[in-house]
Order: sequence, then C-alpha cells, then structure tokens
Amino acid sequence: MLKPQFREFPFETQVFEKYSRVEKSILADVAESYLQGVSTRRVEKVMTALGVEGISASSVSRITKELDKELDEKVEEFLSKPIEHEIPYLFVDATYLKVRDGLHYENKALFVVAGIRDDGLREILGVRLADSEDSLFW
Repeated sequence: MLKPQFREFPFETQVFEKYSRVEKSILADVAESYLQGVSTRRVEKVMTALGVEGISASSVSRITKELDKELDEKVEEFLSKPIEHEIPYLFVDATYLKVRDGLHYENKALFVVAGIRDDGLREILGVRLADSEDSLFW
C-alpha cells in the first residue's frame, strides 16, 4: 500500500499498524538474529535472501530499539509488582551467562529468586544480573 509522501514534514498514518505488512514472526526473526550478534547489514541481506523486502539496516536498528523498549517496560512491570501471597519457602540461585558488553563478552551471574506460595504454587519473585555470586551482590 502506498502512503502519501510530503516534502515539508514526515507523515505517519494512524490507520495502519506500522509493520502491518511484515508478519510478527519475521519481526521476531529480525530481533533474534540481531540479539545473536548478527550485524544489522547482515540481517538485511538475510531477509532479502528470504524474499522479505523493505528490511534495511536502519529498519533492523529501529525494530530492535522498539522491542528493547517494550521488553524493558515489561521487565520493569514484572520487577515492581507486589507480592500478593505468603511465601513460606524462598530459593535464591545464580547461573552464569555470557553477556555482551559492547564488543566483548563477560561472564555474569544471573540471580533468580523463586518462592513457593502458601497455596503450593511456585513464583519467580525477581531476577538480577551481577558480576559474581559474591555476597556483596545479594
């Protein structure tokens, strides 16, 4: 579908969803490729090879920034929600992950706090990324 182009100011339609022509699964593939370390230009080439037109390197950057913002909001919402049940049993554990920091990877400890509620259901209460499992980071 063609959309009007104006020289003086940008035009964004409110009628159609921004990426309505690109299926959500393709957007997920773009984001996953980027998260796995594939460069934006290479993602563009892969999408073109798969027959998906209109995914430029700048589109990849824009898509991943939007997804990052959405994910950050959901994580913040999760971490700030109140605990609504009694938690008689609490477990804290950490696992090490390779985390990309700029151009290199570092081992970081991902702490997960889980609890067993008074009704027997398990619930993740929080997560935190730290340099190590040292008590300093508890």
